[in-house]
Formats: sequence, C-alpha cells, structure tokens
Amino acid sequence: MNFNPIKLIQENFWPSLRKDQVYPLFNEERNTLPEEKKIVLKKEVDRFSKNFKRTRRLLLISNIILYTTGFQYWWLFALGSLGYTFIKSQNLKSLPSYLKKHSPKVKSLFGNIYKYKVQRQLKYDPVTLSIDDIQIGFLADYRTRTYQVIDHQERSLGDDYYEEKFSILEAATLDQSDFNEMVIFKDNINSTPEIYVGQKVNIFRIKDNLDTEIKLRGKANNTYEFYHQPYYLEYGKNGFIYSFKTKKVIGTLKKWFYLNETRDKFLSIYQIDTNEFEAYSGEIVSDSYFTDILPRK
Repeated sequence: MNFNPIKLIQENFWPSLRKDQVYPLFNEERNTLPEEKKIVLKKEVDRFSKNFKRTRRLLLISNIILYTTGFQYWWLFALGSLGYTFIKSQNLKSLPSYLKKHSPKVKSLFGNIYKYKVQRQLKYDPVTLSIDDIQIGFLADYRTRTYQVIDHQERSLGDDYYEEKFSILEAATLDQSDFNEMVIFKDNINSTPEIYVGQKVNIFRIKDNLDTEIKLRGKANNTYEFYHQPYYLEYGKNGFIYSFKTKKVIGTLKKWFYLNETRDKFLSIYQIDTNEFEAYSGEIVSDSYFTDILPRK
C-alpha cells in the first residue's frame, strides 16, 4: 500500500466539506426522522460545516500574517491551529455521534433513541431471564395466565428518560377473535424502573371531547376523574416512538402521566403526532409478578 502524505494531511487536517461528502454520513439517521425533523438536522449539519470552514480559513490567514510579519511565537499559534483542525477533522469522521452528543438540537431530535439502539443489543441470558429481557415473541406468565409479546416500542421522553411499551396477548386467545390484550409499560424516568400493567381505554371515558380540549390548550388537565377515582398529574413530556418491529421512528408523542391518591394505579394519556390519541389505565406492579419467561423460538 503506497503512502500518500497529501491524502493523509487532507483527511486529518483539511477534509472536504462539500455537501455530497458530509450529508451521506447522516443517511441512516435521516431515514428515521419525520420530514419536518430532517430540516432541523440538515441545518445543524450545515452549521457544523460552515463554522469549521470559516474557522480554518481564519486560522490559515492568521498563521500567514504572523509568519510574514516575523512574530516570534508564530509557531505556537501554528501548533494550536493544527491541533484544532485535527480535532475537528476527527469529529467530522464521526459526525452523527459527535452532533448527537454535543448539539442540543440534534440530541433533542433523537432523544434517547440512539443511546438505546447502540447500548441495548436485545441480547439476553436464557438462564436468568427477567422482565428486563422480554422481546417480541417472548412468553411470560402474569397472574397465572400466559401472555405473548406481540409488539415492542421505545418511547423516548427527552434527555435520558424513556419508557418501553410491550403489547401482550393471552396465549390461549391468540387464534380467537375475542382475545385478551394488555400492555406493559416499563418506565425508566426514575433511577429504578417502574412497571405498569394495564389496558387501553376510550379517551372519552376520561372526559368528553378530550382530544379537542388538548389540541386547543396544547396540554391535558392536571387532574381527571376516571371511574370515580381522582388521578393527579405526575409529569408531562414530549418525545418520539421507536418501533422494534419496523426498526424506525414511527411518530412523535406527548405524554401525560397520572397516579391516584394511593399511588398504586395509573392513567396515561398520549397524543401521537397531531390527531391520534391513546389512553391506558392499570396498576403498578413488581417484576416478581412475571414468571416463567421464555424466549422466542
């Protein structure tokens, strides 16, 4: 292999910043975003390129001026300039990771999704299976009934907060029209994840015209009465939905999470994209409620 010093210098100190060279670095990430978010990502990529291009030109001109005017310590400035361009060139090589870590706007686009995709490989130890390991196709016993996981989503809620949603069907009813479907939420907002099990409910049982009210106000109320029990708002957050079935972001969401007075039952309201609304109600449970967990075949 021939050593090419010019190519080495270009790659590590003066890389190409043409759009056809920079944009492809984000091709996979762009495909996971809705159209309006792609525009934000493009602007942040352009901002990095323009700042790098402007700064390195300024450094080059400054070094030439200092050298030609006989400045005694021009070489120190030159070393600093080389260090800057080298670091930025390395950032460019891993631009998606760099911007997701250092750009608040890019980080907010993806929330916890990329951390989740990179760090969690959906592997498990079959000897020590727990609720933390379940995936699509897994079987698990809950309250003496056997359920199968039919869907798995991560719902990023900004920063490092996210929840997992597992749709489960009672195995005995899989081939029947009258099936028993439930939902498991694993909430990672707290340092110790909490597990909620419930069912989907009609949003209009919570309040008439609930969807219209949320659209007009931009948020849900702080309290609701549901089946003669008051529920109080714990938090409201915005985020994205990542589907492990389709392996892509499938929508944006707003979530309002409520607990009853004894804090053992929950009510969740979701606004997905703009016009879709979901609500779930159920109870807070321990991971010990889930037994005989078996992996998919």
